[in-house]
Amino acid sequence: MSENRKWAAGGGAILMTALMFLFPEVIFESVSSSFEKCTANLLPSLFPMSVLSKQISQYIRINNSNKHKNIDSISGFSKKTVPVFLIGLLCGYPIPSVVAKDLYENGNITASEAKKTVVLCNNASPAFLIFFVGRCIFSSQTAGVVLYLSQMLAVVLCAHFMKTKQDCSIELPKNPPYESLSSSVARSAKSFVEICGFVIFFSLAGDLACAVFKRLGASEGASILTSGIFEAVSGVSKAANLPYFAKLFVVCFFCSFGGLSVGFQVRFCAGDALFDAKQYVLKRLSVFVLTLFFSSITLFLIQSSLL
Repeated sequence: MSENRKWAAGGGAILMTALMFLFPEVIFESVSSSFEKCTANLLPSLFPMSVLSKQISQYIRINNSNKHKNIDSISGFSKKTVPVFLIGLLCGYPIPSVVAKDLYENGNITASEAKKTVVLCNNASPAFLIFFVGRCIFSSQTAGVVLYLSQMLAVVLCAHFMKTKQDCSIELPKNPPYESLSSSVARSAKSFVEICGFVIFFSLAGDLACAVFKRLGASEGASILTSGIFEAVSGVSKAANLPYFAKLFVVCFFCSFGGLSVGFQVRFCAGDALFDAKQYVLKRLSVFVLTLFFSSITLFLIQSSLL
């Protein structure tokens, strides 16, 4: 860690500690709310999907047969990383970074391919977009489906423009190392506890910042932006009362980045060797712009047809 980053991290820790003494009531309310969020929302979706993705990824193999001939040219990912892309379509962040790291450490993909999947495949899950964002935020599952499909198309387009160094000598083994179900459960449980730690900590940081802005008389928009920067679910929840297309902009932005909480989760799961902060921000920004573009046009046409 560079000297500037050390000073920034230390200053942030001191500031957050001071705010905890100034707003002690926020600590208990925030941590309780985050813990409930972890057990009520993350546990039912993230933990079982993490276990199952570890098991399923062992059997997803893309070969050079006619059936799989054009899958890499369509998806934008190499045949070796398409399994991570497919898992990302179902599970959402940060599970794809775990799978990518496993493939890299087993020598099945290059560092360049792993980095590409880390920055592009960690997206909001279909369950989150369709059932939470669609039904709860937009009062329409159709809107959630549009957001999910727009995000998927955005990732595919970005994948086509992001080149990677492939090593043709690397081949997926015919009999890859098998991970037992008990090992997948144990590793997923450990990862889930660690991920909940990120959610609780960054939600608290966001709530403390919001408490400061509220004391200073800041607008509701500042509170929404602050919450979403730290933890996406909180920002998305607070955006429910915004005008339709303003809400769409905010939701696309927060879901594309996931907030600092998701960023640190992805970095932790992938490891420093496979995580490039600058590349991550730039690629997530590209995914955001394209997702907003496709979803805005589609939802505008849907809204127009209903008038």
